[in-house]
Amino acid sequence: MRVGTSVGSGALVLVLASIGSAAHAQPSAASQASTAAGALFDKGRQYLTAGKYAEACAAFEHSQQLDPQLGTLFNLATCNAHLGKLATAWGEFHDIAQRDTNKTRRAAAALAAMAGG
Repeated sequence: MRVGTSVGSGALVLVLASIGSAAHAQPSAASQASTAAGALFDKGRQYLTAGKYAEACAAFEHSQQLDPQLGTLFNLATCNAHLGKLATAWGEFHDIAQRDTNKTRRAAAALAAMAGG
């Protein structure tokens, strides 16, 4: 009986070890969301540079939903301002001016908020 228990325990350890290594090999959901958000952010920057503001806003909004960041919000506010969504842009810039630890971006957001978006 002891031999059977030992084999059963060994099999359990082997199964648990393989589950642990498989879980370790898979990127976390947060990591996957962050990677996707980064790709969307980069695409949004390309659209913004090309003057494709509606496309930029869509990319930034999706990026922000996946991984909220103040830098993404700043870019979203910028493209919203270009689209004439001034109240939305003002709210976003105001939020950044209040919470951002990046002094340069915080100052730019404060100026944009004072200018009305």
